Amino acid sequence: MTKPVYYNFFWHWHFYAGLIVTPVVLVMAITGAIYLLQPQIESLAYKDLLFLEENVQEKPDHDAIIEAARKHFDAKLINSYQPPATSNQSAQIVLISQDGSKITAFIHPRTLALLGKVDESWRLMNIARNLHKNLMLGDVGRIITELAACWLIVMILTGFYLWWPRGNKNRGTLIPNTKTKGRKIWREFHGVSGAWVGFWLLLLLLSGLPWSFVWGGLLSDFSTRANEGFPKAIFKERPISVNSSDLPEVSMNQIFQTISKQNINHAFRIDYPWLEKGSYALMPLRHGGDAKNVAYIFFDRKSGEILDQYRFNDLGKVGRLTSLGVSFHEGRLFGKANQLLNLTAVILLLMLMITGFTTWWKRKPYKSLGAPSLPDNVKLPKQIIALIILVGFLLPLFGVSVFLIWMGEKILKAPR
Repeated sequence: MTKPVYYNFFWHWHFYAGLIVTPVVLVMAITGAIYLLQPQIESLAYKDLLFLEENVQEKPDHDAIIEAARKHFDAKLINSYQPPATSNQSAQIVLISQDGSKITAFIHPRTLALLGKVDESWRLMNIARNLHKNLMLGDVGRIITELAACWLIVMILTGFYLWWPRGNKNRGTLIPNTKTKGRKIWREFHGVSGAWVGFWLLLLLLSGLPWSFVWGGLLSDFSTRANEGFPKAIFKERPISVNSSDLPEVSMNQIFQTISKQNINHAFRIDYPWLEKGSYALMPLRHGGDAKNVAYIFFDRKSGEILDQYRFNDLGKVGRLTSLGVSFHEGRLFGKANQLLNLTAVILLLMLMITGFTTWWKRKPYKSLGAPSLPDNVKLPKQIIALIILVGFLLPLFGVSVFLIWMGEKILKAPR
């Protein structure tokens, strides 16, 4: 079967994309899988801290619970309070100790006993999240991970082109052709597994882009200008408490009396005020419930009155779509099935990297990179050039990187 004239062009870019981004994608896949399984992992790792040996039926005294945590650690600052989600769970108080450490204290809601603590800087989920988000390199790391995600999208699209069945091919399309041997069998498993998981991986990548540095920043700016994103109060500018500073601080029990009158259908935490005149904020937990039941409520720090609140329908169109996308990305949009499908996609992605590397290694000539060659006489049609420009426009970091690679090739090929 004769290969299409542009086959090597797509293979060339598929090859280089894989070679460049595989190390970063490997880190993102492993840390993503860990973060995806947060409920299961933390339920096992912190079983004795999270769950009680009894069911506590009486109403918790939230102020007493927080004060117990404060005294246990001589806390300099309380960051947030998470009430018991069920009758057999502990309360969690995130605080800053006198030495500046960020600690989560687990308190028995009835006895007020300290069940244990977790240093947030060493918490597995925080490490996995920071590695997944920015490789622990700050904004530079965010750019690197976003660039890797963009090139992984390109790898998937070019992979679909390379896999696409042509002629009378009836094996190796959706089922690997196990009659082949050597390098070809690795290529079969690479192509077929990529075909099965490619679309789902695209959804995972696209749903994660709103939180990226460049693409996400542009989307946030656009949605804010169009008044279609998240209200600023949720992540950037909490409402200001308007009552007199001479009044005493509202008690947590008062806040919960107000909360009890609201229709809250998910687990949540209470963030303490960021500033002197800031407000308390009810924020949904990541695995707290259905994304469409989300509630963000802000309380005056003196009177406890509700200053502002937002539900799912109060978000802009982009905000709602982003919220659902992130819920899908984190494996909680449609319950355990979402989590299982995302985990399967991550495992198959790891398999793709292994089979792709093995296929390349087995065909690589000695002391040579073994990159697919590009014929000098092949000119790309306008449609493909337009497609590359479109993808570069939609994924700015990819567009910039392609331009730099193109300029580099021009310079290296220029006569000296």
